Amino acid sequence: MNRRRAARGTFSVVLLCLLAMLAGCASTQRSSSGSPVPDGRLTVALEFGPKAGFAIDTDDAFVLTELGVVETLVRADPNGQGLPGLANSWQRIDPRTWRFQLRPGVSFHDGTLLTPEAVVTALHYVSSVAAPPRAIKGVGLQAASDGTDGVRISTTNPDPILPLRLSSPNTAILAPSAYRSTGPPGPIRTGTGPFVLTDVQAAQSATLVRWECYWGPRAALASAQARFIPDPMARATALRAGDVDLAQGIPDTALPELTSVPQIKVVTYPLPRTVSLYTNLTSPVLADRRIREAIEKAIDRPALATQVLNGSATAASDVFGGGVPWGDYTCAGYYNLNRYCSPAFDTIVGSLSQTADPVQRQETFRSAAKQLNQDIVGVPLVHSQARVGMRDVTGFVPDPQEHYLLTPQLARTG
Repeated sequence: MNRRRAARGTFSVVLLCLLAMLAGCASTQRSSSGSPVPDGRLTVALEFGPKAGFAIDTDDAFVLTELGVVETLVRADPNGQGLPGLANSWQRIDPRTWRFQLRPGVSFHDGTLLTPEAVVTALHYVSSVAAPPRAIKGVGLQAASDGTDGVRISTTNPDPILPLRLSSPNTAILAPSAYRSTGPPGPIRTGTGPFVLTDVQAAQSATLVRWECYWGPRAALASAQARFIPDPMARATALRAGDVDLAQGIPDTALPELTSVPQIKVVTYPLPRTVSLYTNLTSPVLADRRIREAIEKAIDRPALATQVLNGSATAASDVFGGGVPWGDYTCAGYYNLNRYCSPAFDTIVGSLSQTADPVQRQETFRSAAKQLNQDIVGVPLVHSQARVGMRDVTGFVPDPQEHYLLTPQLARTG
């Protein structure tokens, strides 16, 4: 394909999508039947807004995936397992190399097409920043085009969970145009998700419209506005007043008023997060297991969860909860804040570097958790929960990984 023909193709994609977007906006209307409103508009209140100008290598990437703006090669299901995303399949070529087959017919919000070269550009950027995201830090990620529809990705050492690493929002693929400036890549009109980010008002709000050329199901919403409201009571008040249609992080104290409104529904679900009391095992005092056991028995976890935290968490009975599958407690582990070092524990988890089967990995995690509980490594206090309130909204799917919020099926009802 020559450059002139390719340019014509890109222009045609942009023109068709813009016409469809304008048609969708023109047909926005309300319904009173209680069923989904065709081409509705939603206003959402998020707990966390961008802190680094939506830089893809920071936690701001999670905001972008929540808003349905950017996507990764691999999606994460509620259990943290990998599902096809911008890659519809992958295969391990050798212990250090994987090949990812790209999904055909995907276009970026600027009208250009997803290509192996675009994926290589995106992954090279995020793996080359001064402080790479934790999901890919230290793995020696290298990407190269493999034909017209594939990418080969290699690591320094064998990595059986590379596809899961590539479900991290930090590895989202932006259009090549996002990387042409000297600063961080910009997400405005450069993603592939069901919604196009068209405007950002600092850390206050973001405006989105439906991407009519989305490769997946057409979004039910024609547009959405995200408001970043850090105060939990302010989010709850905005929901009750009807200023927003969906709000994250609803505090327990706001539940009586919210649940008294027939149109408001509150959904609670576990998050992959355990709040723990850390014990420095290099301390002569805390190195004594009897001291740690006394501390553990002195803490009333149910009271902490229901009274101190107002029901926003559940009492922890394990280091890992239902939504907390794993944390690295090895001698040199990134999660080892207790300064725990046990050769026996390291032996248990040592096999993970060679184990790709999810069932076998879960068995190893259970054995690891049992060892940590026996040794009283820290004191798990509570397992965090998410609480989302919504008014006249349907299609919401709880996501413990906190990757997805504005999805194609999310809709207003009237």
